[in-house]
Amino acid sequence: MQDTITPATNIIWGAPDTPDDKDWLLLEKAAANLEKAALTMKTSPVELAKQEEWQKFNNDFIDASALVSKAIENRDRSTLFNVGNDKLYPPCEDCHQQYLQRD
Repeated sequence: MQDTITPATNIIWGAPDTPDDKDWLLLEKAAANLEKAALTMKTSPVELAKQEEWQKFNNDFIDASALVSKAIENRDRSTLFNVGNDKLYPPCEDCHQQYLQRD
């Protein structure tokens, strides 16, 4: 999570207002990493991945990742912003609230 998802979401949520070609390429790579990580987590042998509630968070994350990828493919910064906030952020935050151990 810390090595793949966090850096990728940071790139997506930190996308510049007017991305240039280099920014879009970075965003494409971040989105691909998100989709790959989400699909990997879905089939993880870790006990958590077998829990129905966690699977719902992950499925929502997979769906959001696909929407992020589509917005990036279309070079649509406005949709990327909306999808990132309205679709990608909620399953991340909800899962963290449920499962992330806080000290």
